Amino acid sequence: MKNYLYKNRFLLLLVTISALVSSANYDVGTILSGWDTLHPEFNFGLYFKRILFGVWQENQGLGALATQSHASEIARMFIYYPLSFILPDSLLRYSYFFLTIILGPVGVYFFVKQIVFKENHLKTEVSAFLAGLFYLLNLGTLQHFYVPFEMFATHFASLPWLLLFSIHYLDDKKPKTLLIFSVITFFSASMAHTSTLWFAFFGSFLTFLFSYCLVRKNFKSDFKRLIIIIAASILINLFWLLPNIYFIANDNGAVSNSKIHSLFSDEAFAQNQSFGTIKDLLIFKNFLFNWGEYVGNNKFAPLLDEWSLYLQSSAVILIGYFFSLVAIVGLIYSIIKKNKVATALLSFLGIGIFFWLNTNPPFGFIYNLLRDNIPFFREALRFPFTKFSIILIFTVSIYFAYGVSFIIIAASKIKE
Repeated sequence: MKNYLYKNRFLLLLVTISALVSSANYDVGTILSGWDTLHPEFNFGLYFKRILFGVWQENQGLGALATQSHASEIARMFIYYPLSFILPDSLLRYSYFFLTIILGPVGVYFFVKQIVFKENHLKTEVSAFLAGLFYLLNLGTLQHFYVPFEMFATHFASLPWLLLFSIHYLDDKKPKTLLIFSVITFFSASMAHTSTLWFAFFGSFLTFLFSYCLVRKNFKSDFKRLIIIIAASILINLFWLLPNIYFIANDNGAVSNSKIHSLFSDEAFAQNQSFGTIKDLLIFKNFLFNWGEYVGNNKFAPLLDEWSLYLQSSAVILIGYFFSLVAIVGLIYSIIKKNKVATALLSFLGIGIFFWLNTNPPFGFIYNLLRDNIPFFREALRFPFTKFSIILIFTVSIYFAYGVSFIIIAASKIKE
């Protein structure tokens, strides 16, 4: 037991810290609610009916063709419903978010350890541990979990694992690895509750896989397995994809002509646009820092007021920029070392930065061109932050691991 604990000390420490963050955000006797809230536990029978027959939502107005992919929730119910026999209703939604808070950083830990460095060394363990911490303890993750919505939490938890086992399958070609990837793909499906998040992920995922295969310079050999990964991803998600495709084909402008679109979409995008700067990008600060919440007595107050106060400290801002500097150093060092995964992740980085900056320089003219000429692009990406920030946070976490590795190597040489 002592040997096991010592061997896995960094992993166990990461899990412990994630669990402590979760417990610090649990208020005994309360129900986690608000924002885009899903509460299957209030009436599982009704919820199952709505997700199993989710193409038409009779509970919306006089009945409406579903704009969201309600069927994607079926995957999450394989976790959520069994937990309802163990946990009280008040703890169910908390428990799902706490599970994702733990799984995401652990996935980053294994991705760094098994894919980026592929070696058992103290330097690797430290780098993987700190990368997992970075993935957990940054302003981008804070914003996603401060206003919790299951699909973003699912995306946060599943992204590292999907990348981990897709690369494992390209490397080892084992059916068992493909099976594990397929199971993770199924349980990640609820990120598609609003399908644009899944489409943003899947497009980025394909770009990364193609980039990785090209960097490996073994594209012809990898092509078959690449097609299998793509086919498995699509086939496993068909249970919600087909209803969503039906909606897209029969939409007839329902979304673009809706009241919420005319009242909210431009405002939503303007909020993202105002934070599309390099200085905000480097610390993952986005539109929720300019968002309001109702506090009673017909008054609204800043949603993240306590965190805005926290960021007024010059020391805190400098620490945030320092971490970004470490990631930038890691990016440069990984390219110099010709690390294939880090090189392929440049595609993730480029996509994430492009959508974060949106209409701002230096690529704003391209973004405006797409937004002005493609209606779906305009509506689907009114919140670029929510669609691409987790991909960006993951990528920076990996480069942060490489930066830490560089610092450790440099420090050891100085010591010698």
